[in-house]
Amino acid sequence: MRTVRTLQLEWQQRLRGAYPLRGYPLDDQGSLTLARPHSIEPRTYEVIRITDPQNQTAVARFSAEILQKLLLSAVTESFLGMRPDEVYLFAEGTKRRLTMEKRVIYLDASMDVGGSRVAAVYSDISGQNFALVYGTFVGTGLWNMELEAAANSVVLLQEGRRMATAYENGLILLFDANMREWWRFDTEEPVTLLACATEGEELAYGTQTGWIGMLDAEGARRWQTKVAGPVHALAMAKEGQLTVALCGSEENPRAPTTLICLDQAGQPVWEYEGDVPFTGLACSPGGEYIATSAQGSRFSLYRVVSTTVEALSVSRKDWRAYLPLVPEKGAMKTALQSLYAYLEECPDDVECWQQFEELKAQWMADVQWELAHLQADGEWEAALTLLQEALALAPYDVALFQQYVELRQRFAEALLQQAKSLLQEGQADTVEPLLRKAIHLMPDLFEARQRLQEFRAGRAQEADKEAKERLERGELQEALACYERAQAFAPTAERAQTMAALQVQIDFELGKQAYDRSRYAEAIFQFRKVLQREPNHAEAKRYLEFAQRFEQDTLSDVVSDRFRNLEE
Repeated sequence: MRTVRTLQLEWQQRLRGAYPLRGYPLDDQGSLTLARPHSIEPRTYEVIRITDPQNQTAVARFSAEILQKLLLSAVTESFLGMRPDEVYLFAEGTKRRLTMEKRVIYLDASMDVGGSRVAAVYSDISGQNFALVYGTFVGTGLWNMELEAAANSVVLLQEGRRMATAYENGLILLFDANMREWWRFDTEEPVTLLACATEGEELAYGTQTGWIGMLDAEGARRWQTKVAGPVHALAMAKEGQLTVALCGSEENPRAPTTLICLDQAGQPVWEYEGDVPFTGLACSPGGEYIATSAQGSRFSLYRVVSTTVEALSVSRKDWRAYLPLVPEKGAMKTALQSLYAYLEECPDDVECWQQFEELKAQWMADVQWELAHLQADGEWEAALTLLQEALALAPYDVALFQQYVELRQRFAEALLQQAKSLLQEGQADTVEPLLRKAIHLMPDLFEARQRLQEFRAGRAQEADKEAKERLERGELQEALACYERAQAFAPTAERAQTMAALQVQIDFELGKQAYDRSRYAEAIFQFRKVLQREPNHAEAKRYLEFAQRFEQDTLSDVVSDRFRNLEE
């Protein structure tokens, strides 16, 4: 499972009058699409793609009144603008309106990543009746559907084939393009916004009281996490690998000053407190980049520095599959499984029960014969699987269960012996999985636990040694990676302190490098990270003060140059 180690500021730039980030404006190469006022023509905006501050390309131009919401995409030149009384669709250099038969108040609108489909939730002028409209980018509404409650958010998934709506009563509904309801989910409180990735069927939601949740393709909640304050913006990478949010605080819930990253399990893995409130958020499809907009028309691009940690999961098999009854020779197991499932639904069918018992007795005799041969050949995995199948059909057979326990014990001891042999031969790559499986099979096998502890401690010592060697060579990032590997094997409080101090040193050095190159915005970002971890870092405070002063001087010079050019 991938987790976030830190974020690195790639660039930061002030683009006065540019719209806050919405939609899918960031691609996997770190190119950011945004809209800013045209330098000459009034009420005209140009859509630009920024690969770096020195490389900006204009891709489209449009004119419109001030929009409440502007959705952009990094893969198309189509985009959507929303006002309370209009939804504008910009495509192929033309501007169209989403056609409605009566005056309405738009509450939210969404477009797919390819810019071909649009959905919007709206109410009538009285604000009493709510509906959902779905259409194309030529401005044609394909259908309208009345909603059962007051809706406040809509998002399109799977290239516009699905759409989700959120209601003030906490309900989330998923529809398809043919108006069919696929699933519904009731949250404990009102949902204020929804988000999805360019790929995958996962759906994220945020609430006013600071809950962030993830729903899977079936509408079941995968996880839910509480953050410090109200959720103002959400973005996510494909399949929910990374979820990013802008949140307020308890002291100032209306100002989204906190940027927080959550991993695919919903655990907060990185947090940053901005000096001014954020206004918009975007995440690249692969989760490699994050972009934010903030008050003062400040746009920032961050690169996600991630690391991979081991995630253990248990796979449960269902041996009672609902299959057609096939009582043919050589297919007794399938027939037994079907009969067992049928008897779960119809326990009063005595004739079926008698047939089941007769077939089970024949099959159990075959099982015992096959078990003897598998154990003689050392095929422990196959033998264990066969016994599990038998127990699924005879869960209260005491003798069979005792045989199953003894087989697990013998299998665990065989795995332990195999791991010891590999250690003696110096082949350590597969030792840990073998020991873990032995412990899973026989939890009270103390020697396996002891061997696993010794093995992981040894790997941690090797990683610690490599980290010290890299530190001596000045390879700070590589040393930190070694310490992280050691901490994963055998965590200690002392090593955690060393890692924290090393991360502070790395961030401080990056800040100094940016400062020396006159990249003051990046330097300020790095020094703030240092002070967030170590508030009393005197050098970081000193450099931060200088960097802020020089950045302000630079901005003042830029403004003066612009006025001078206008006067000329």
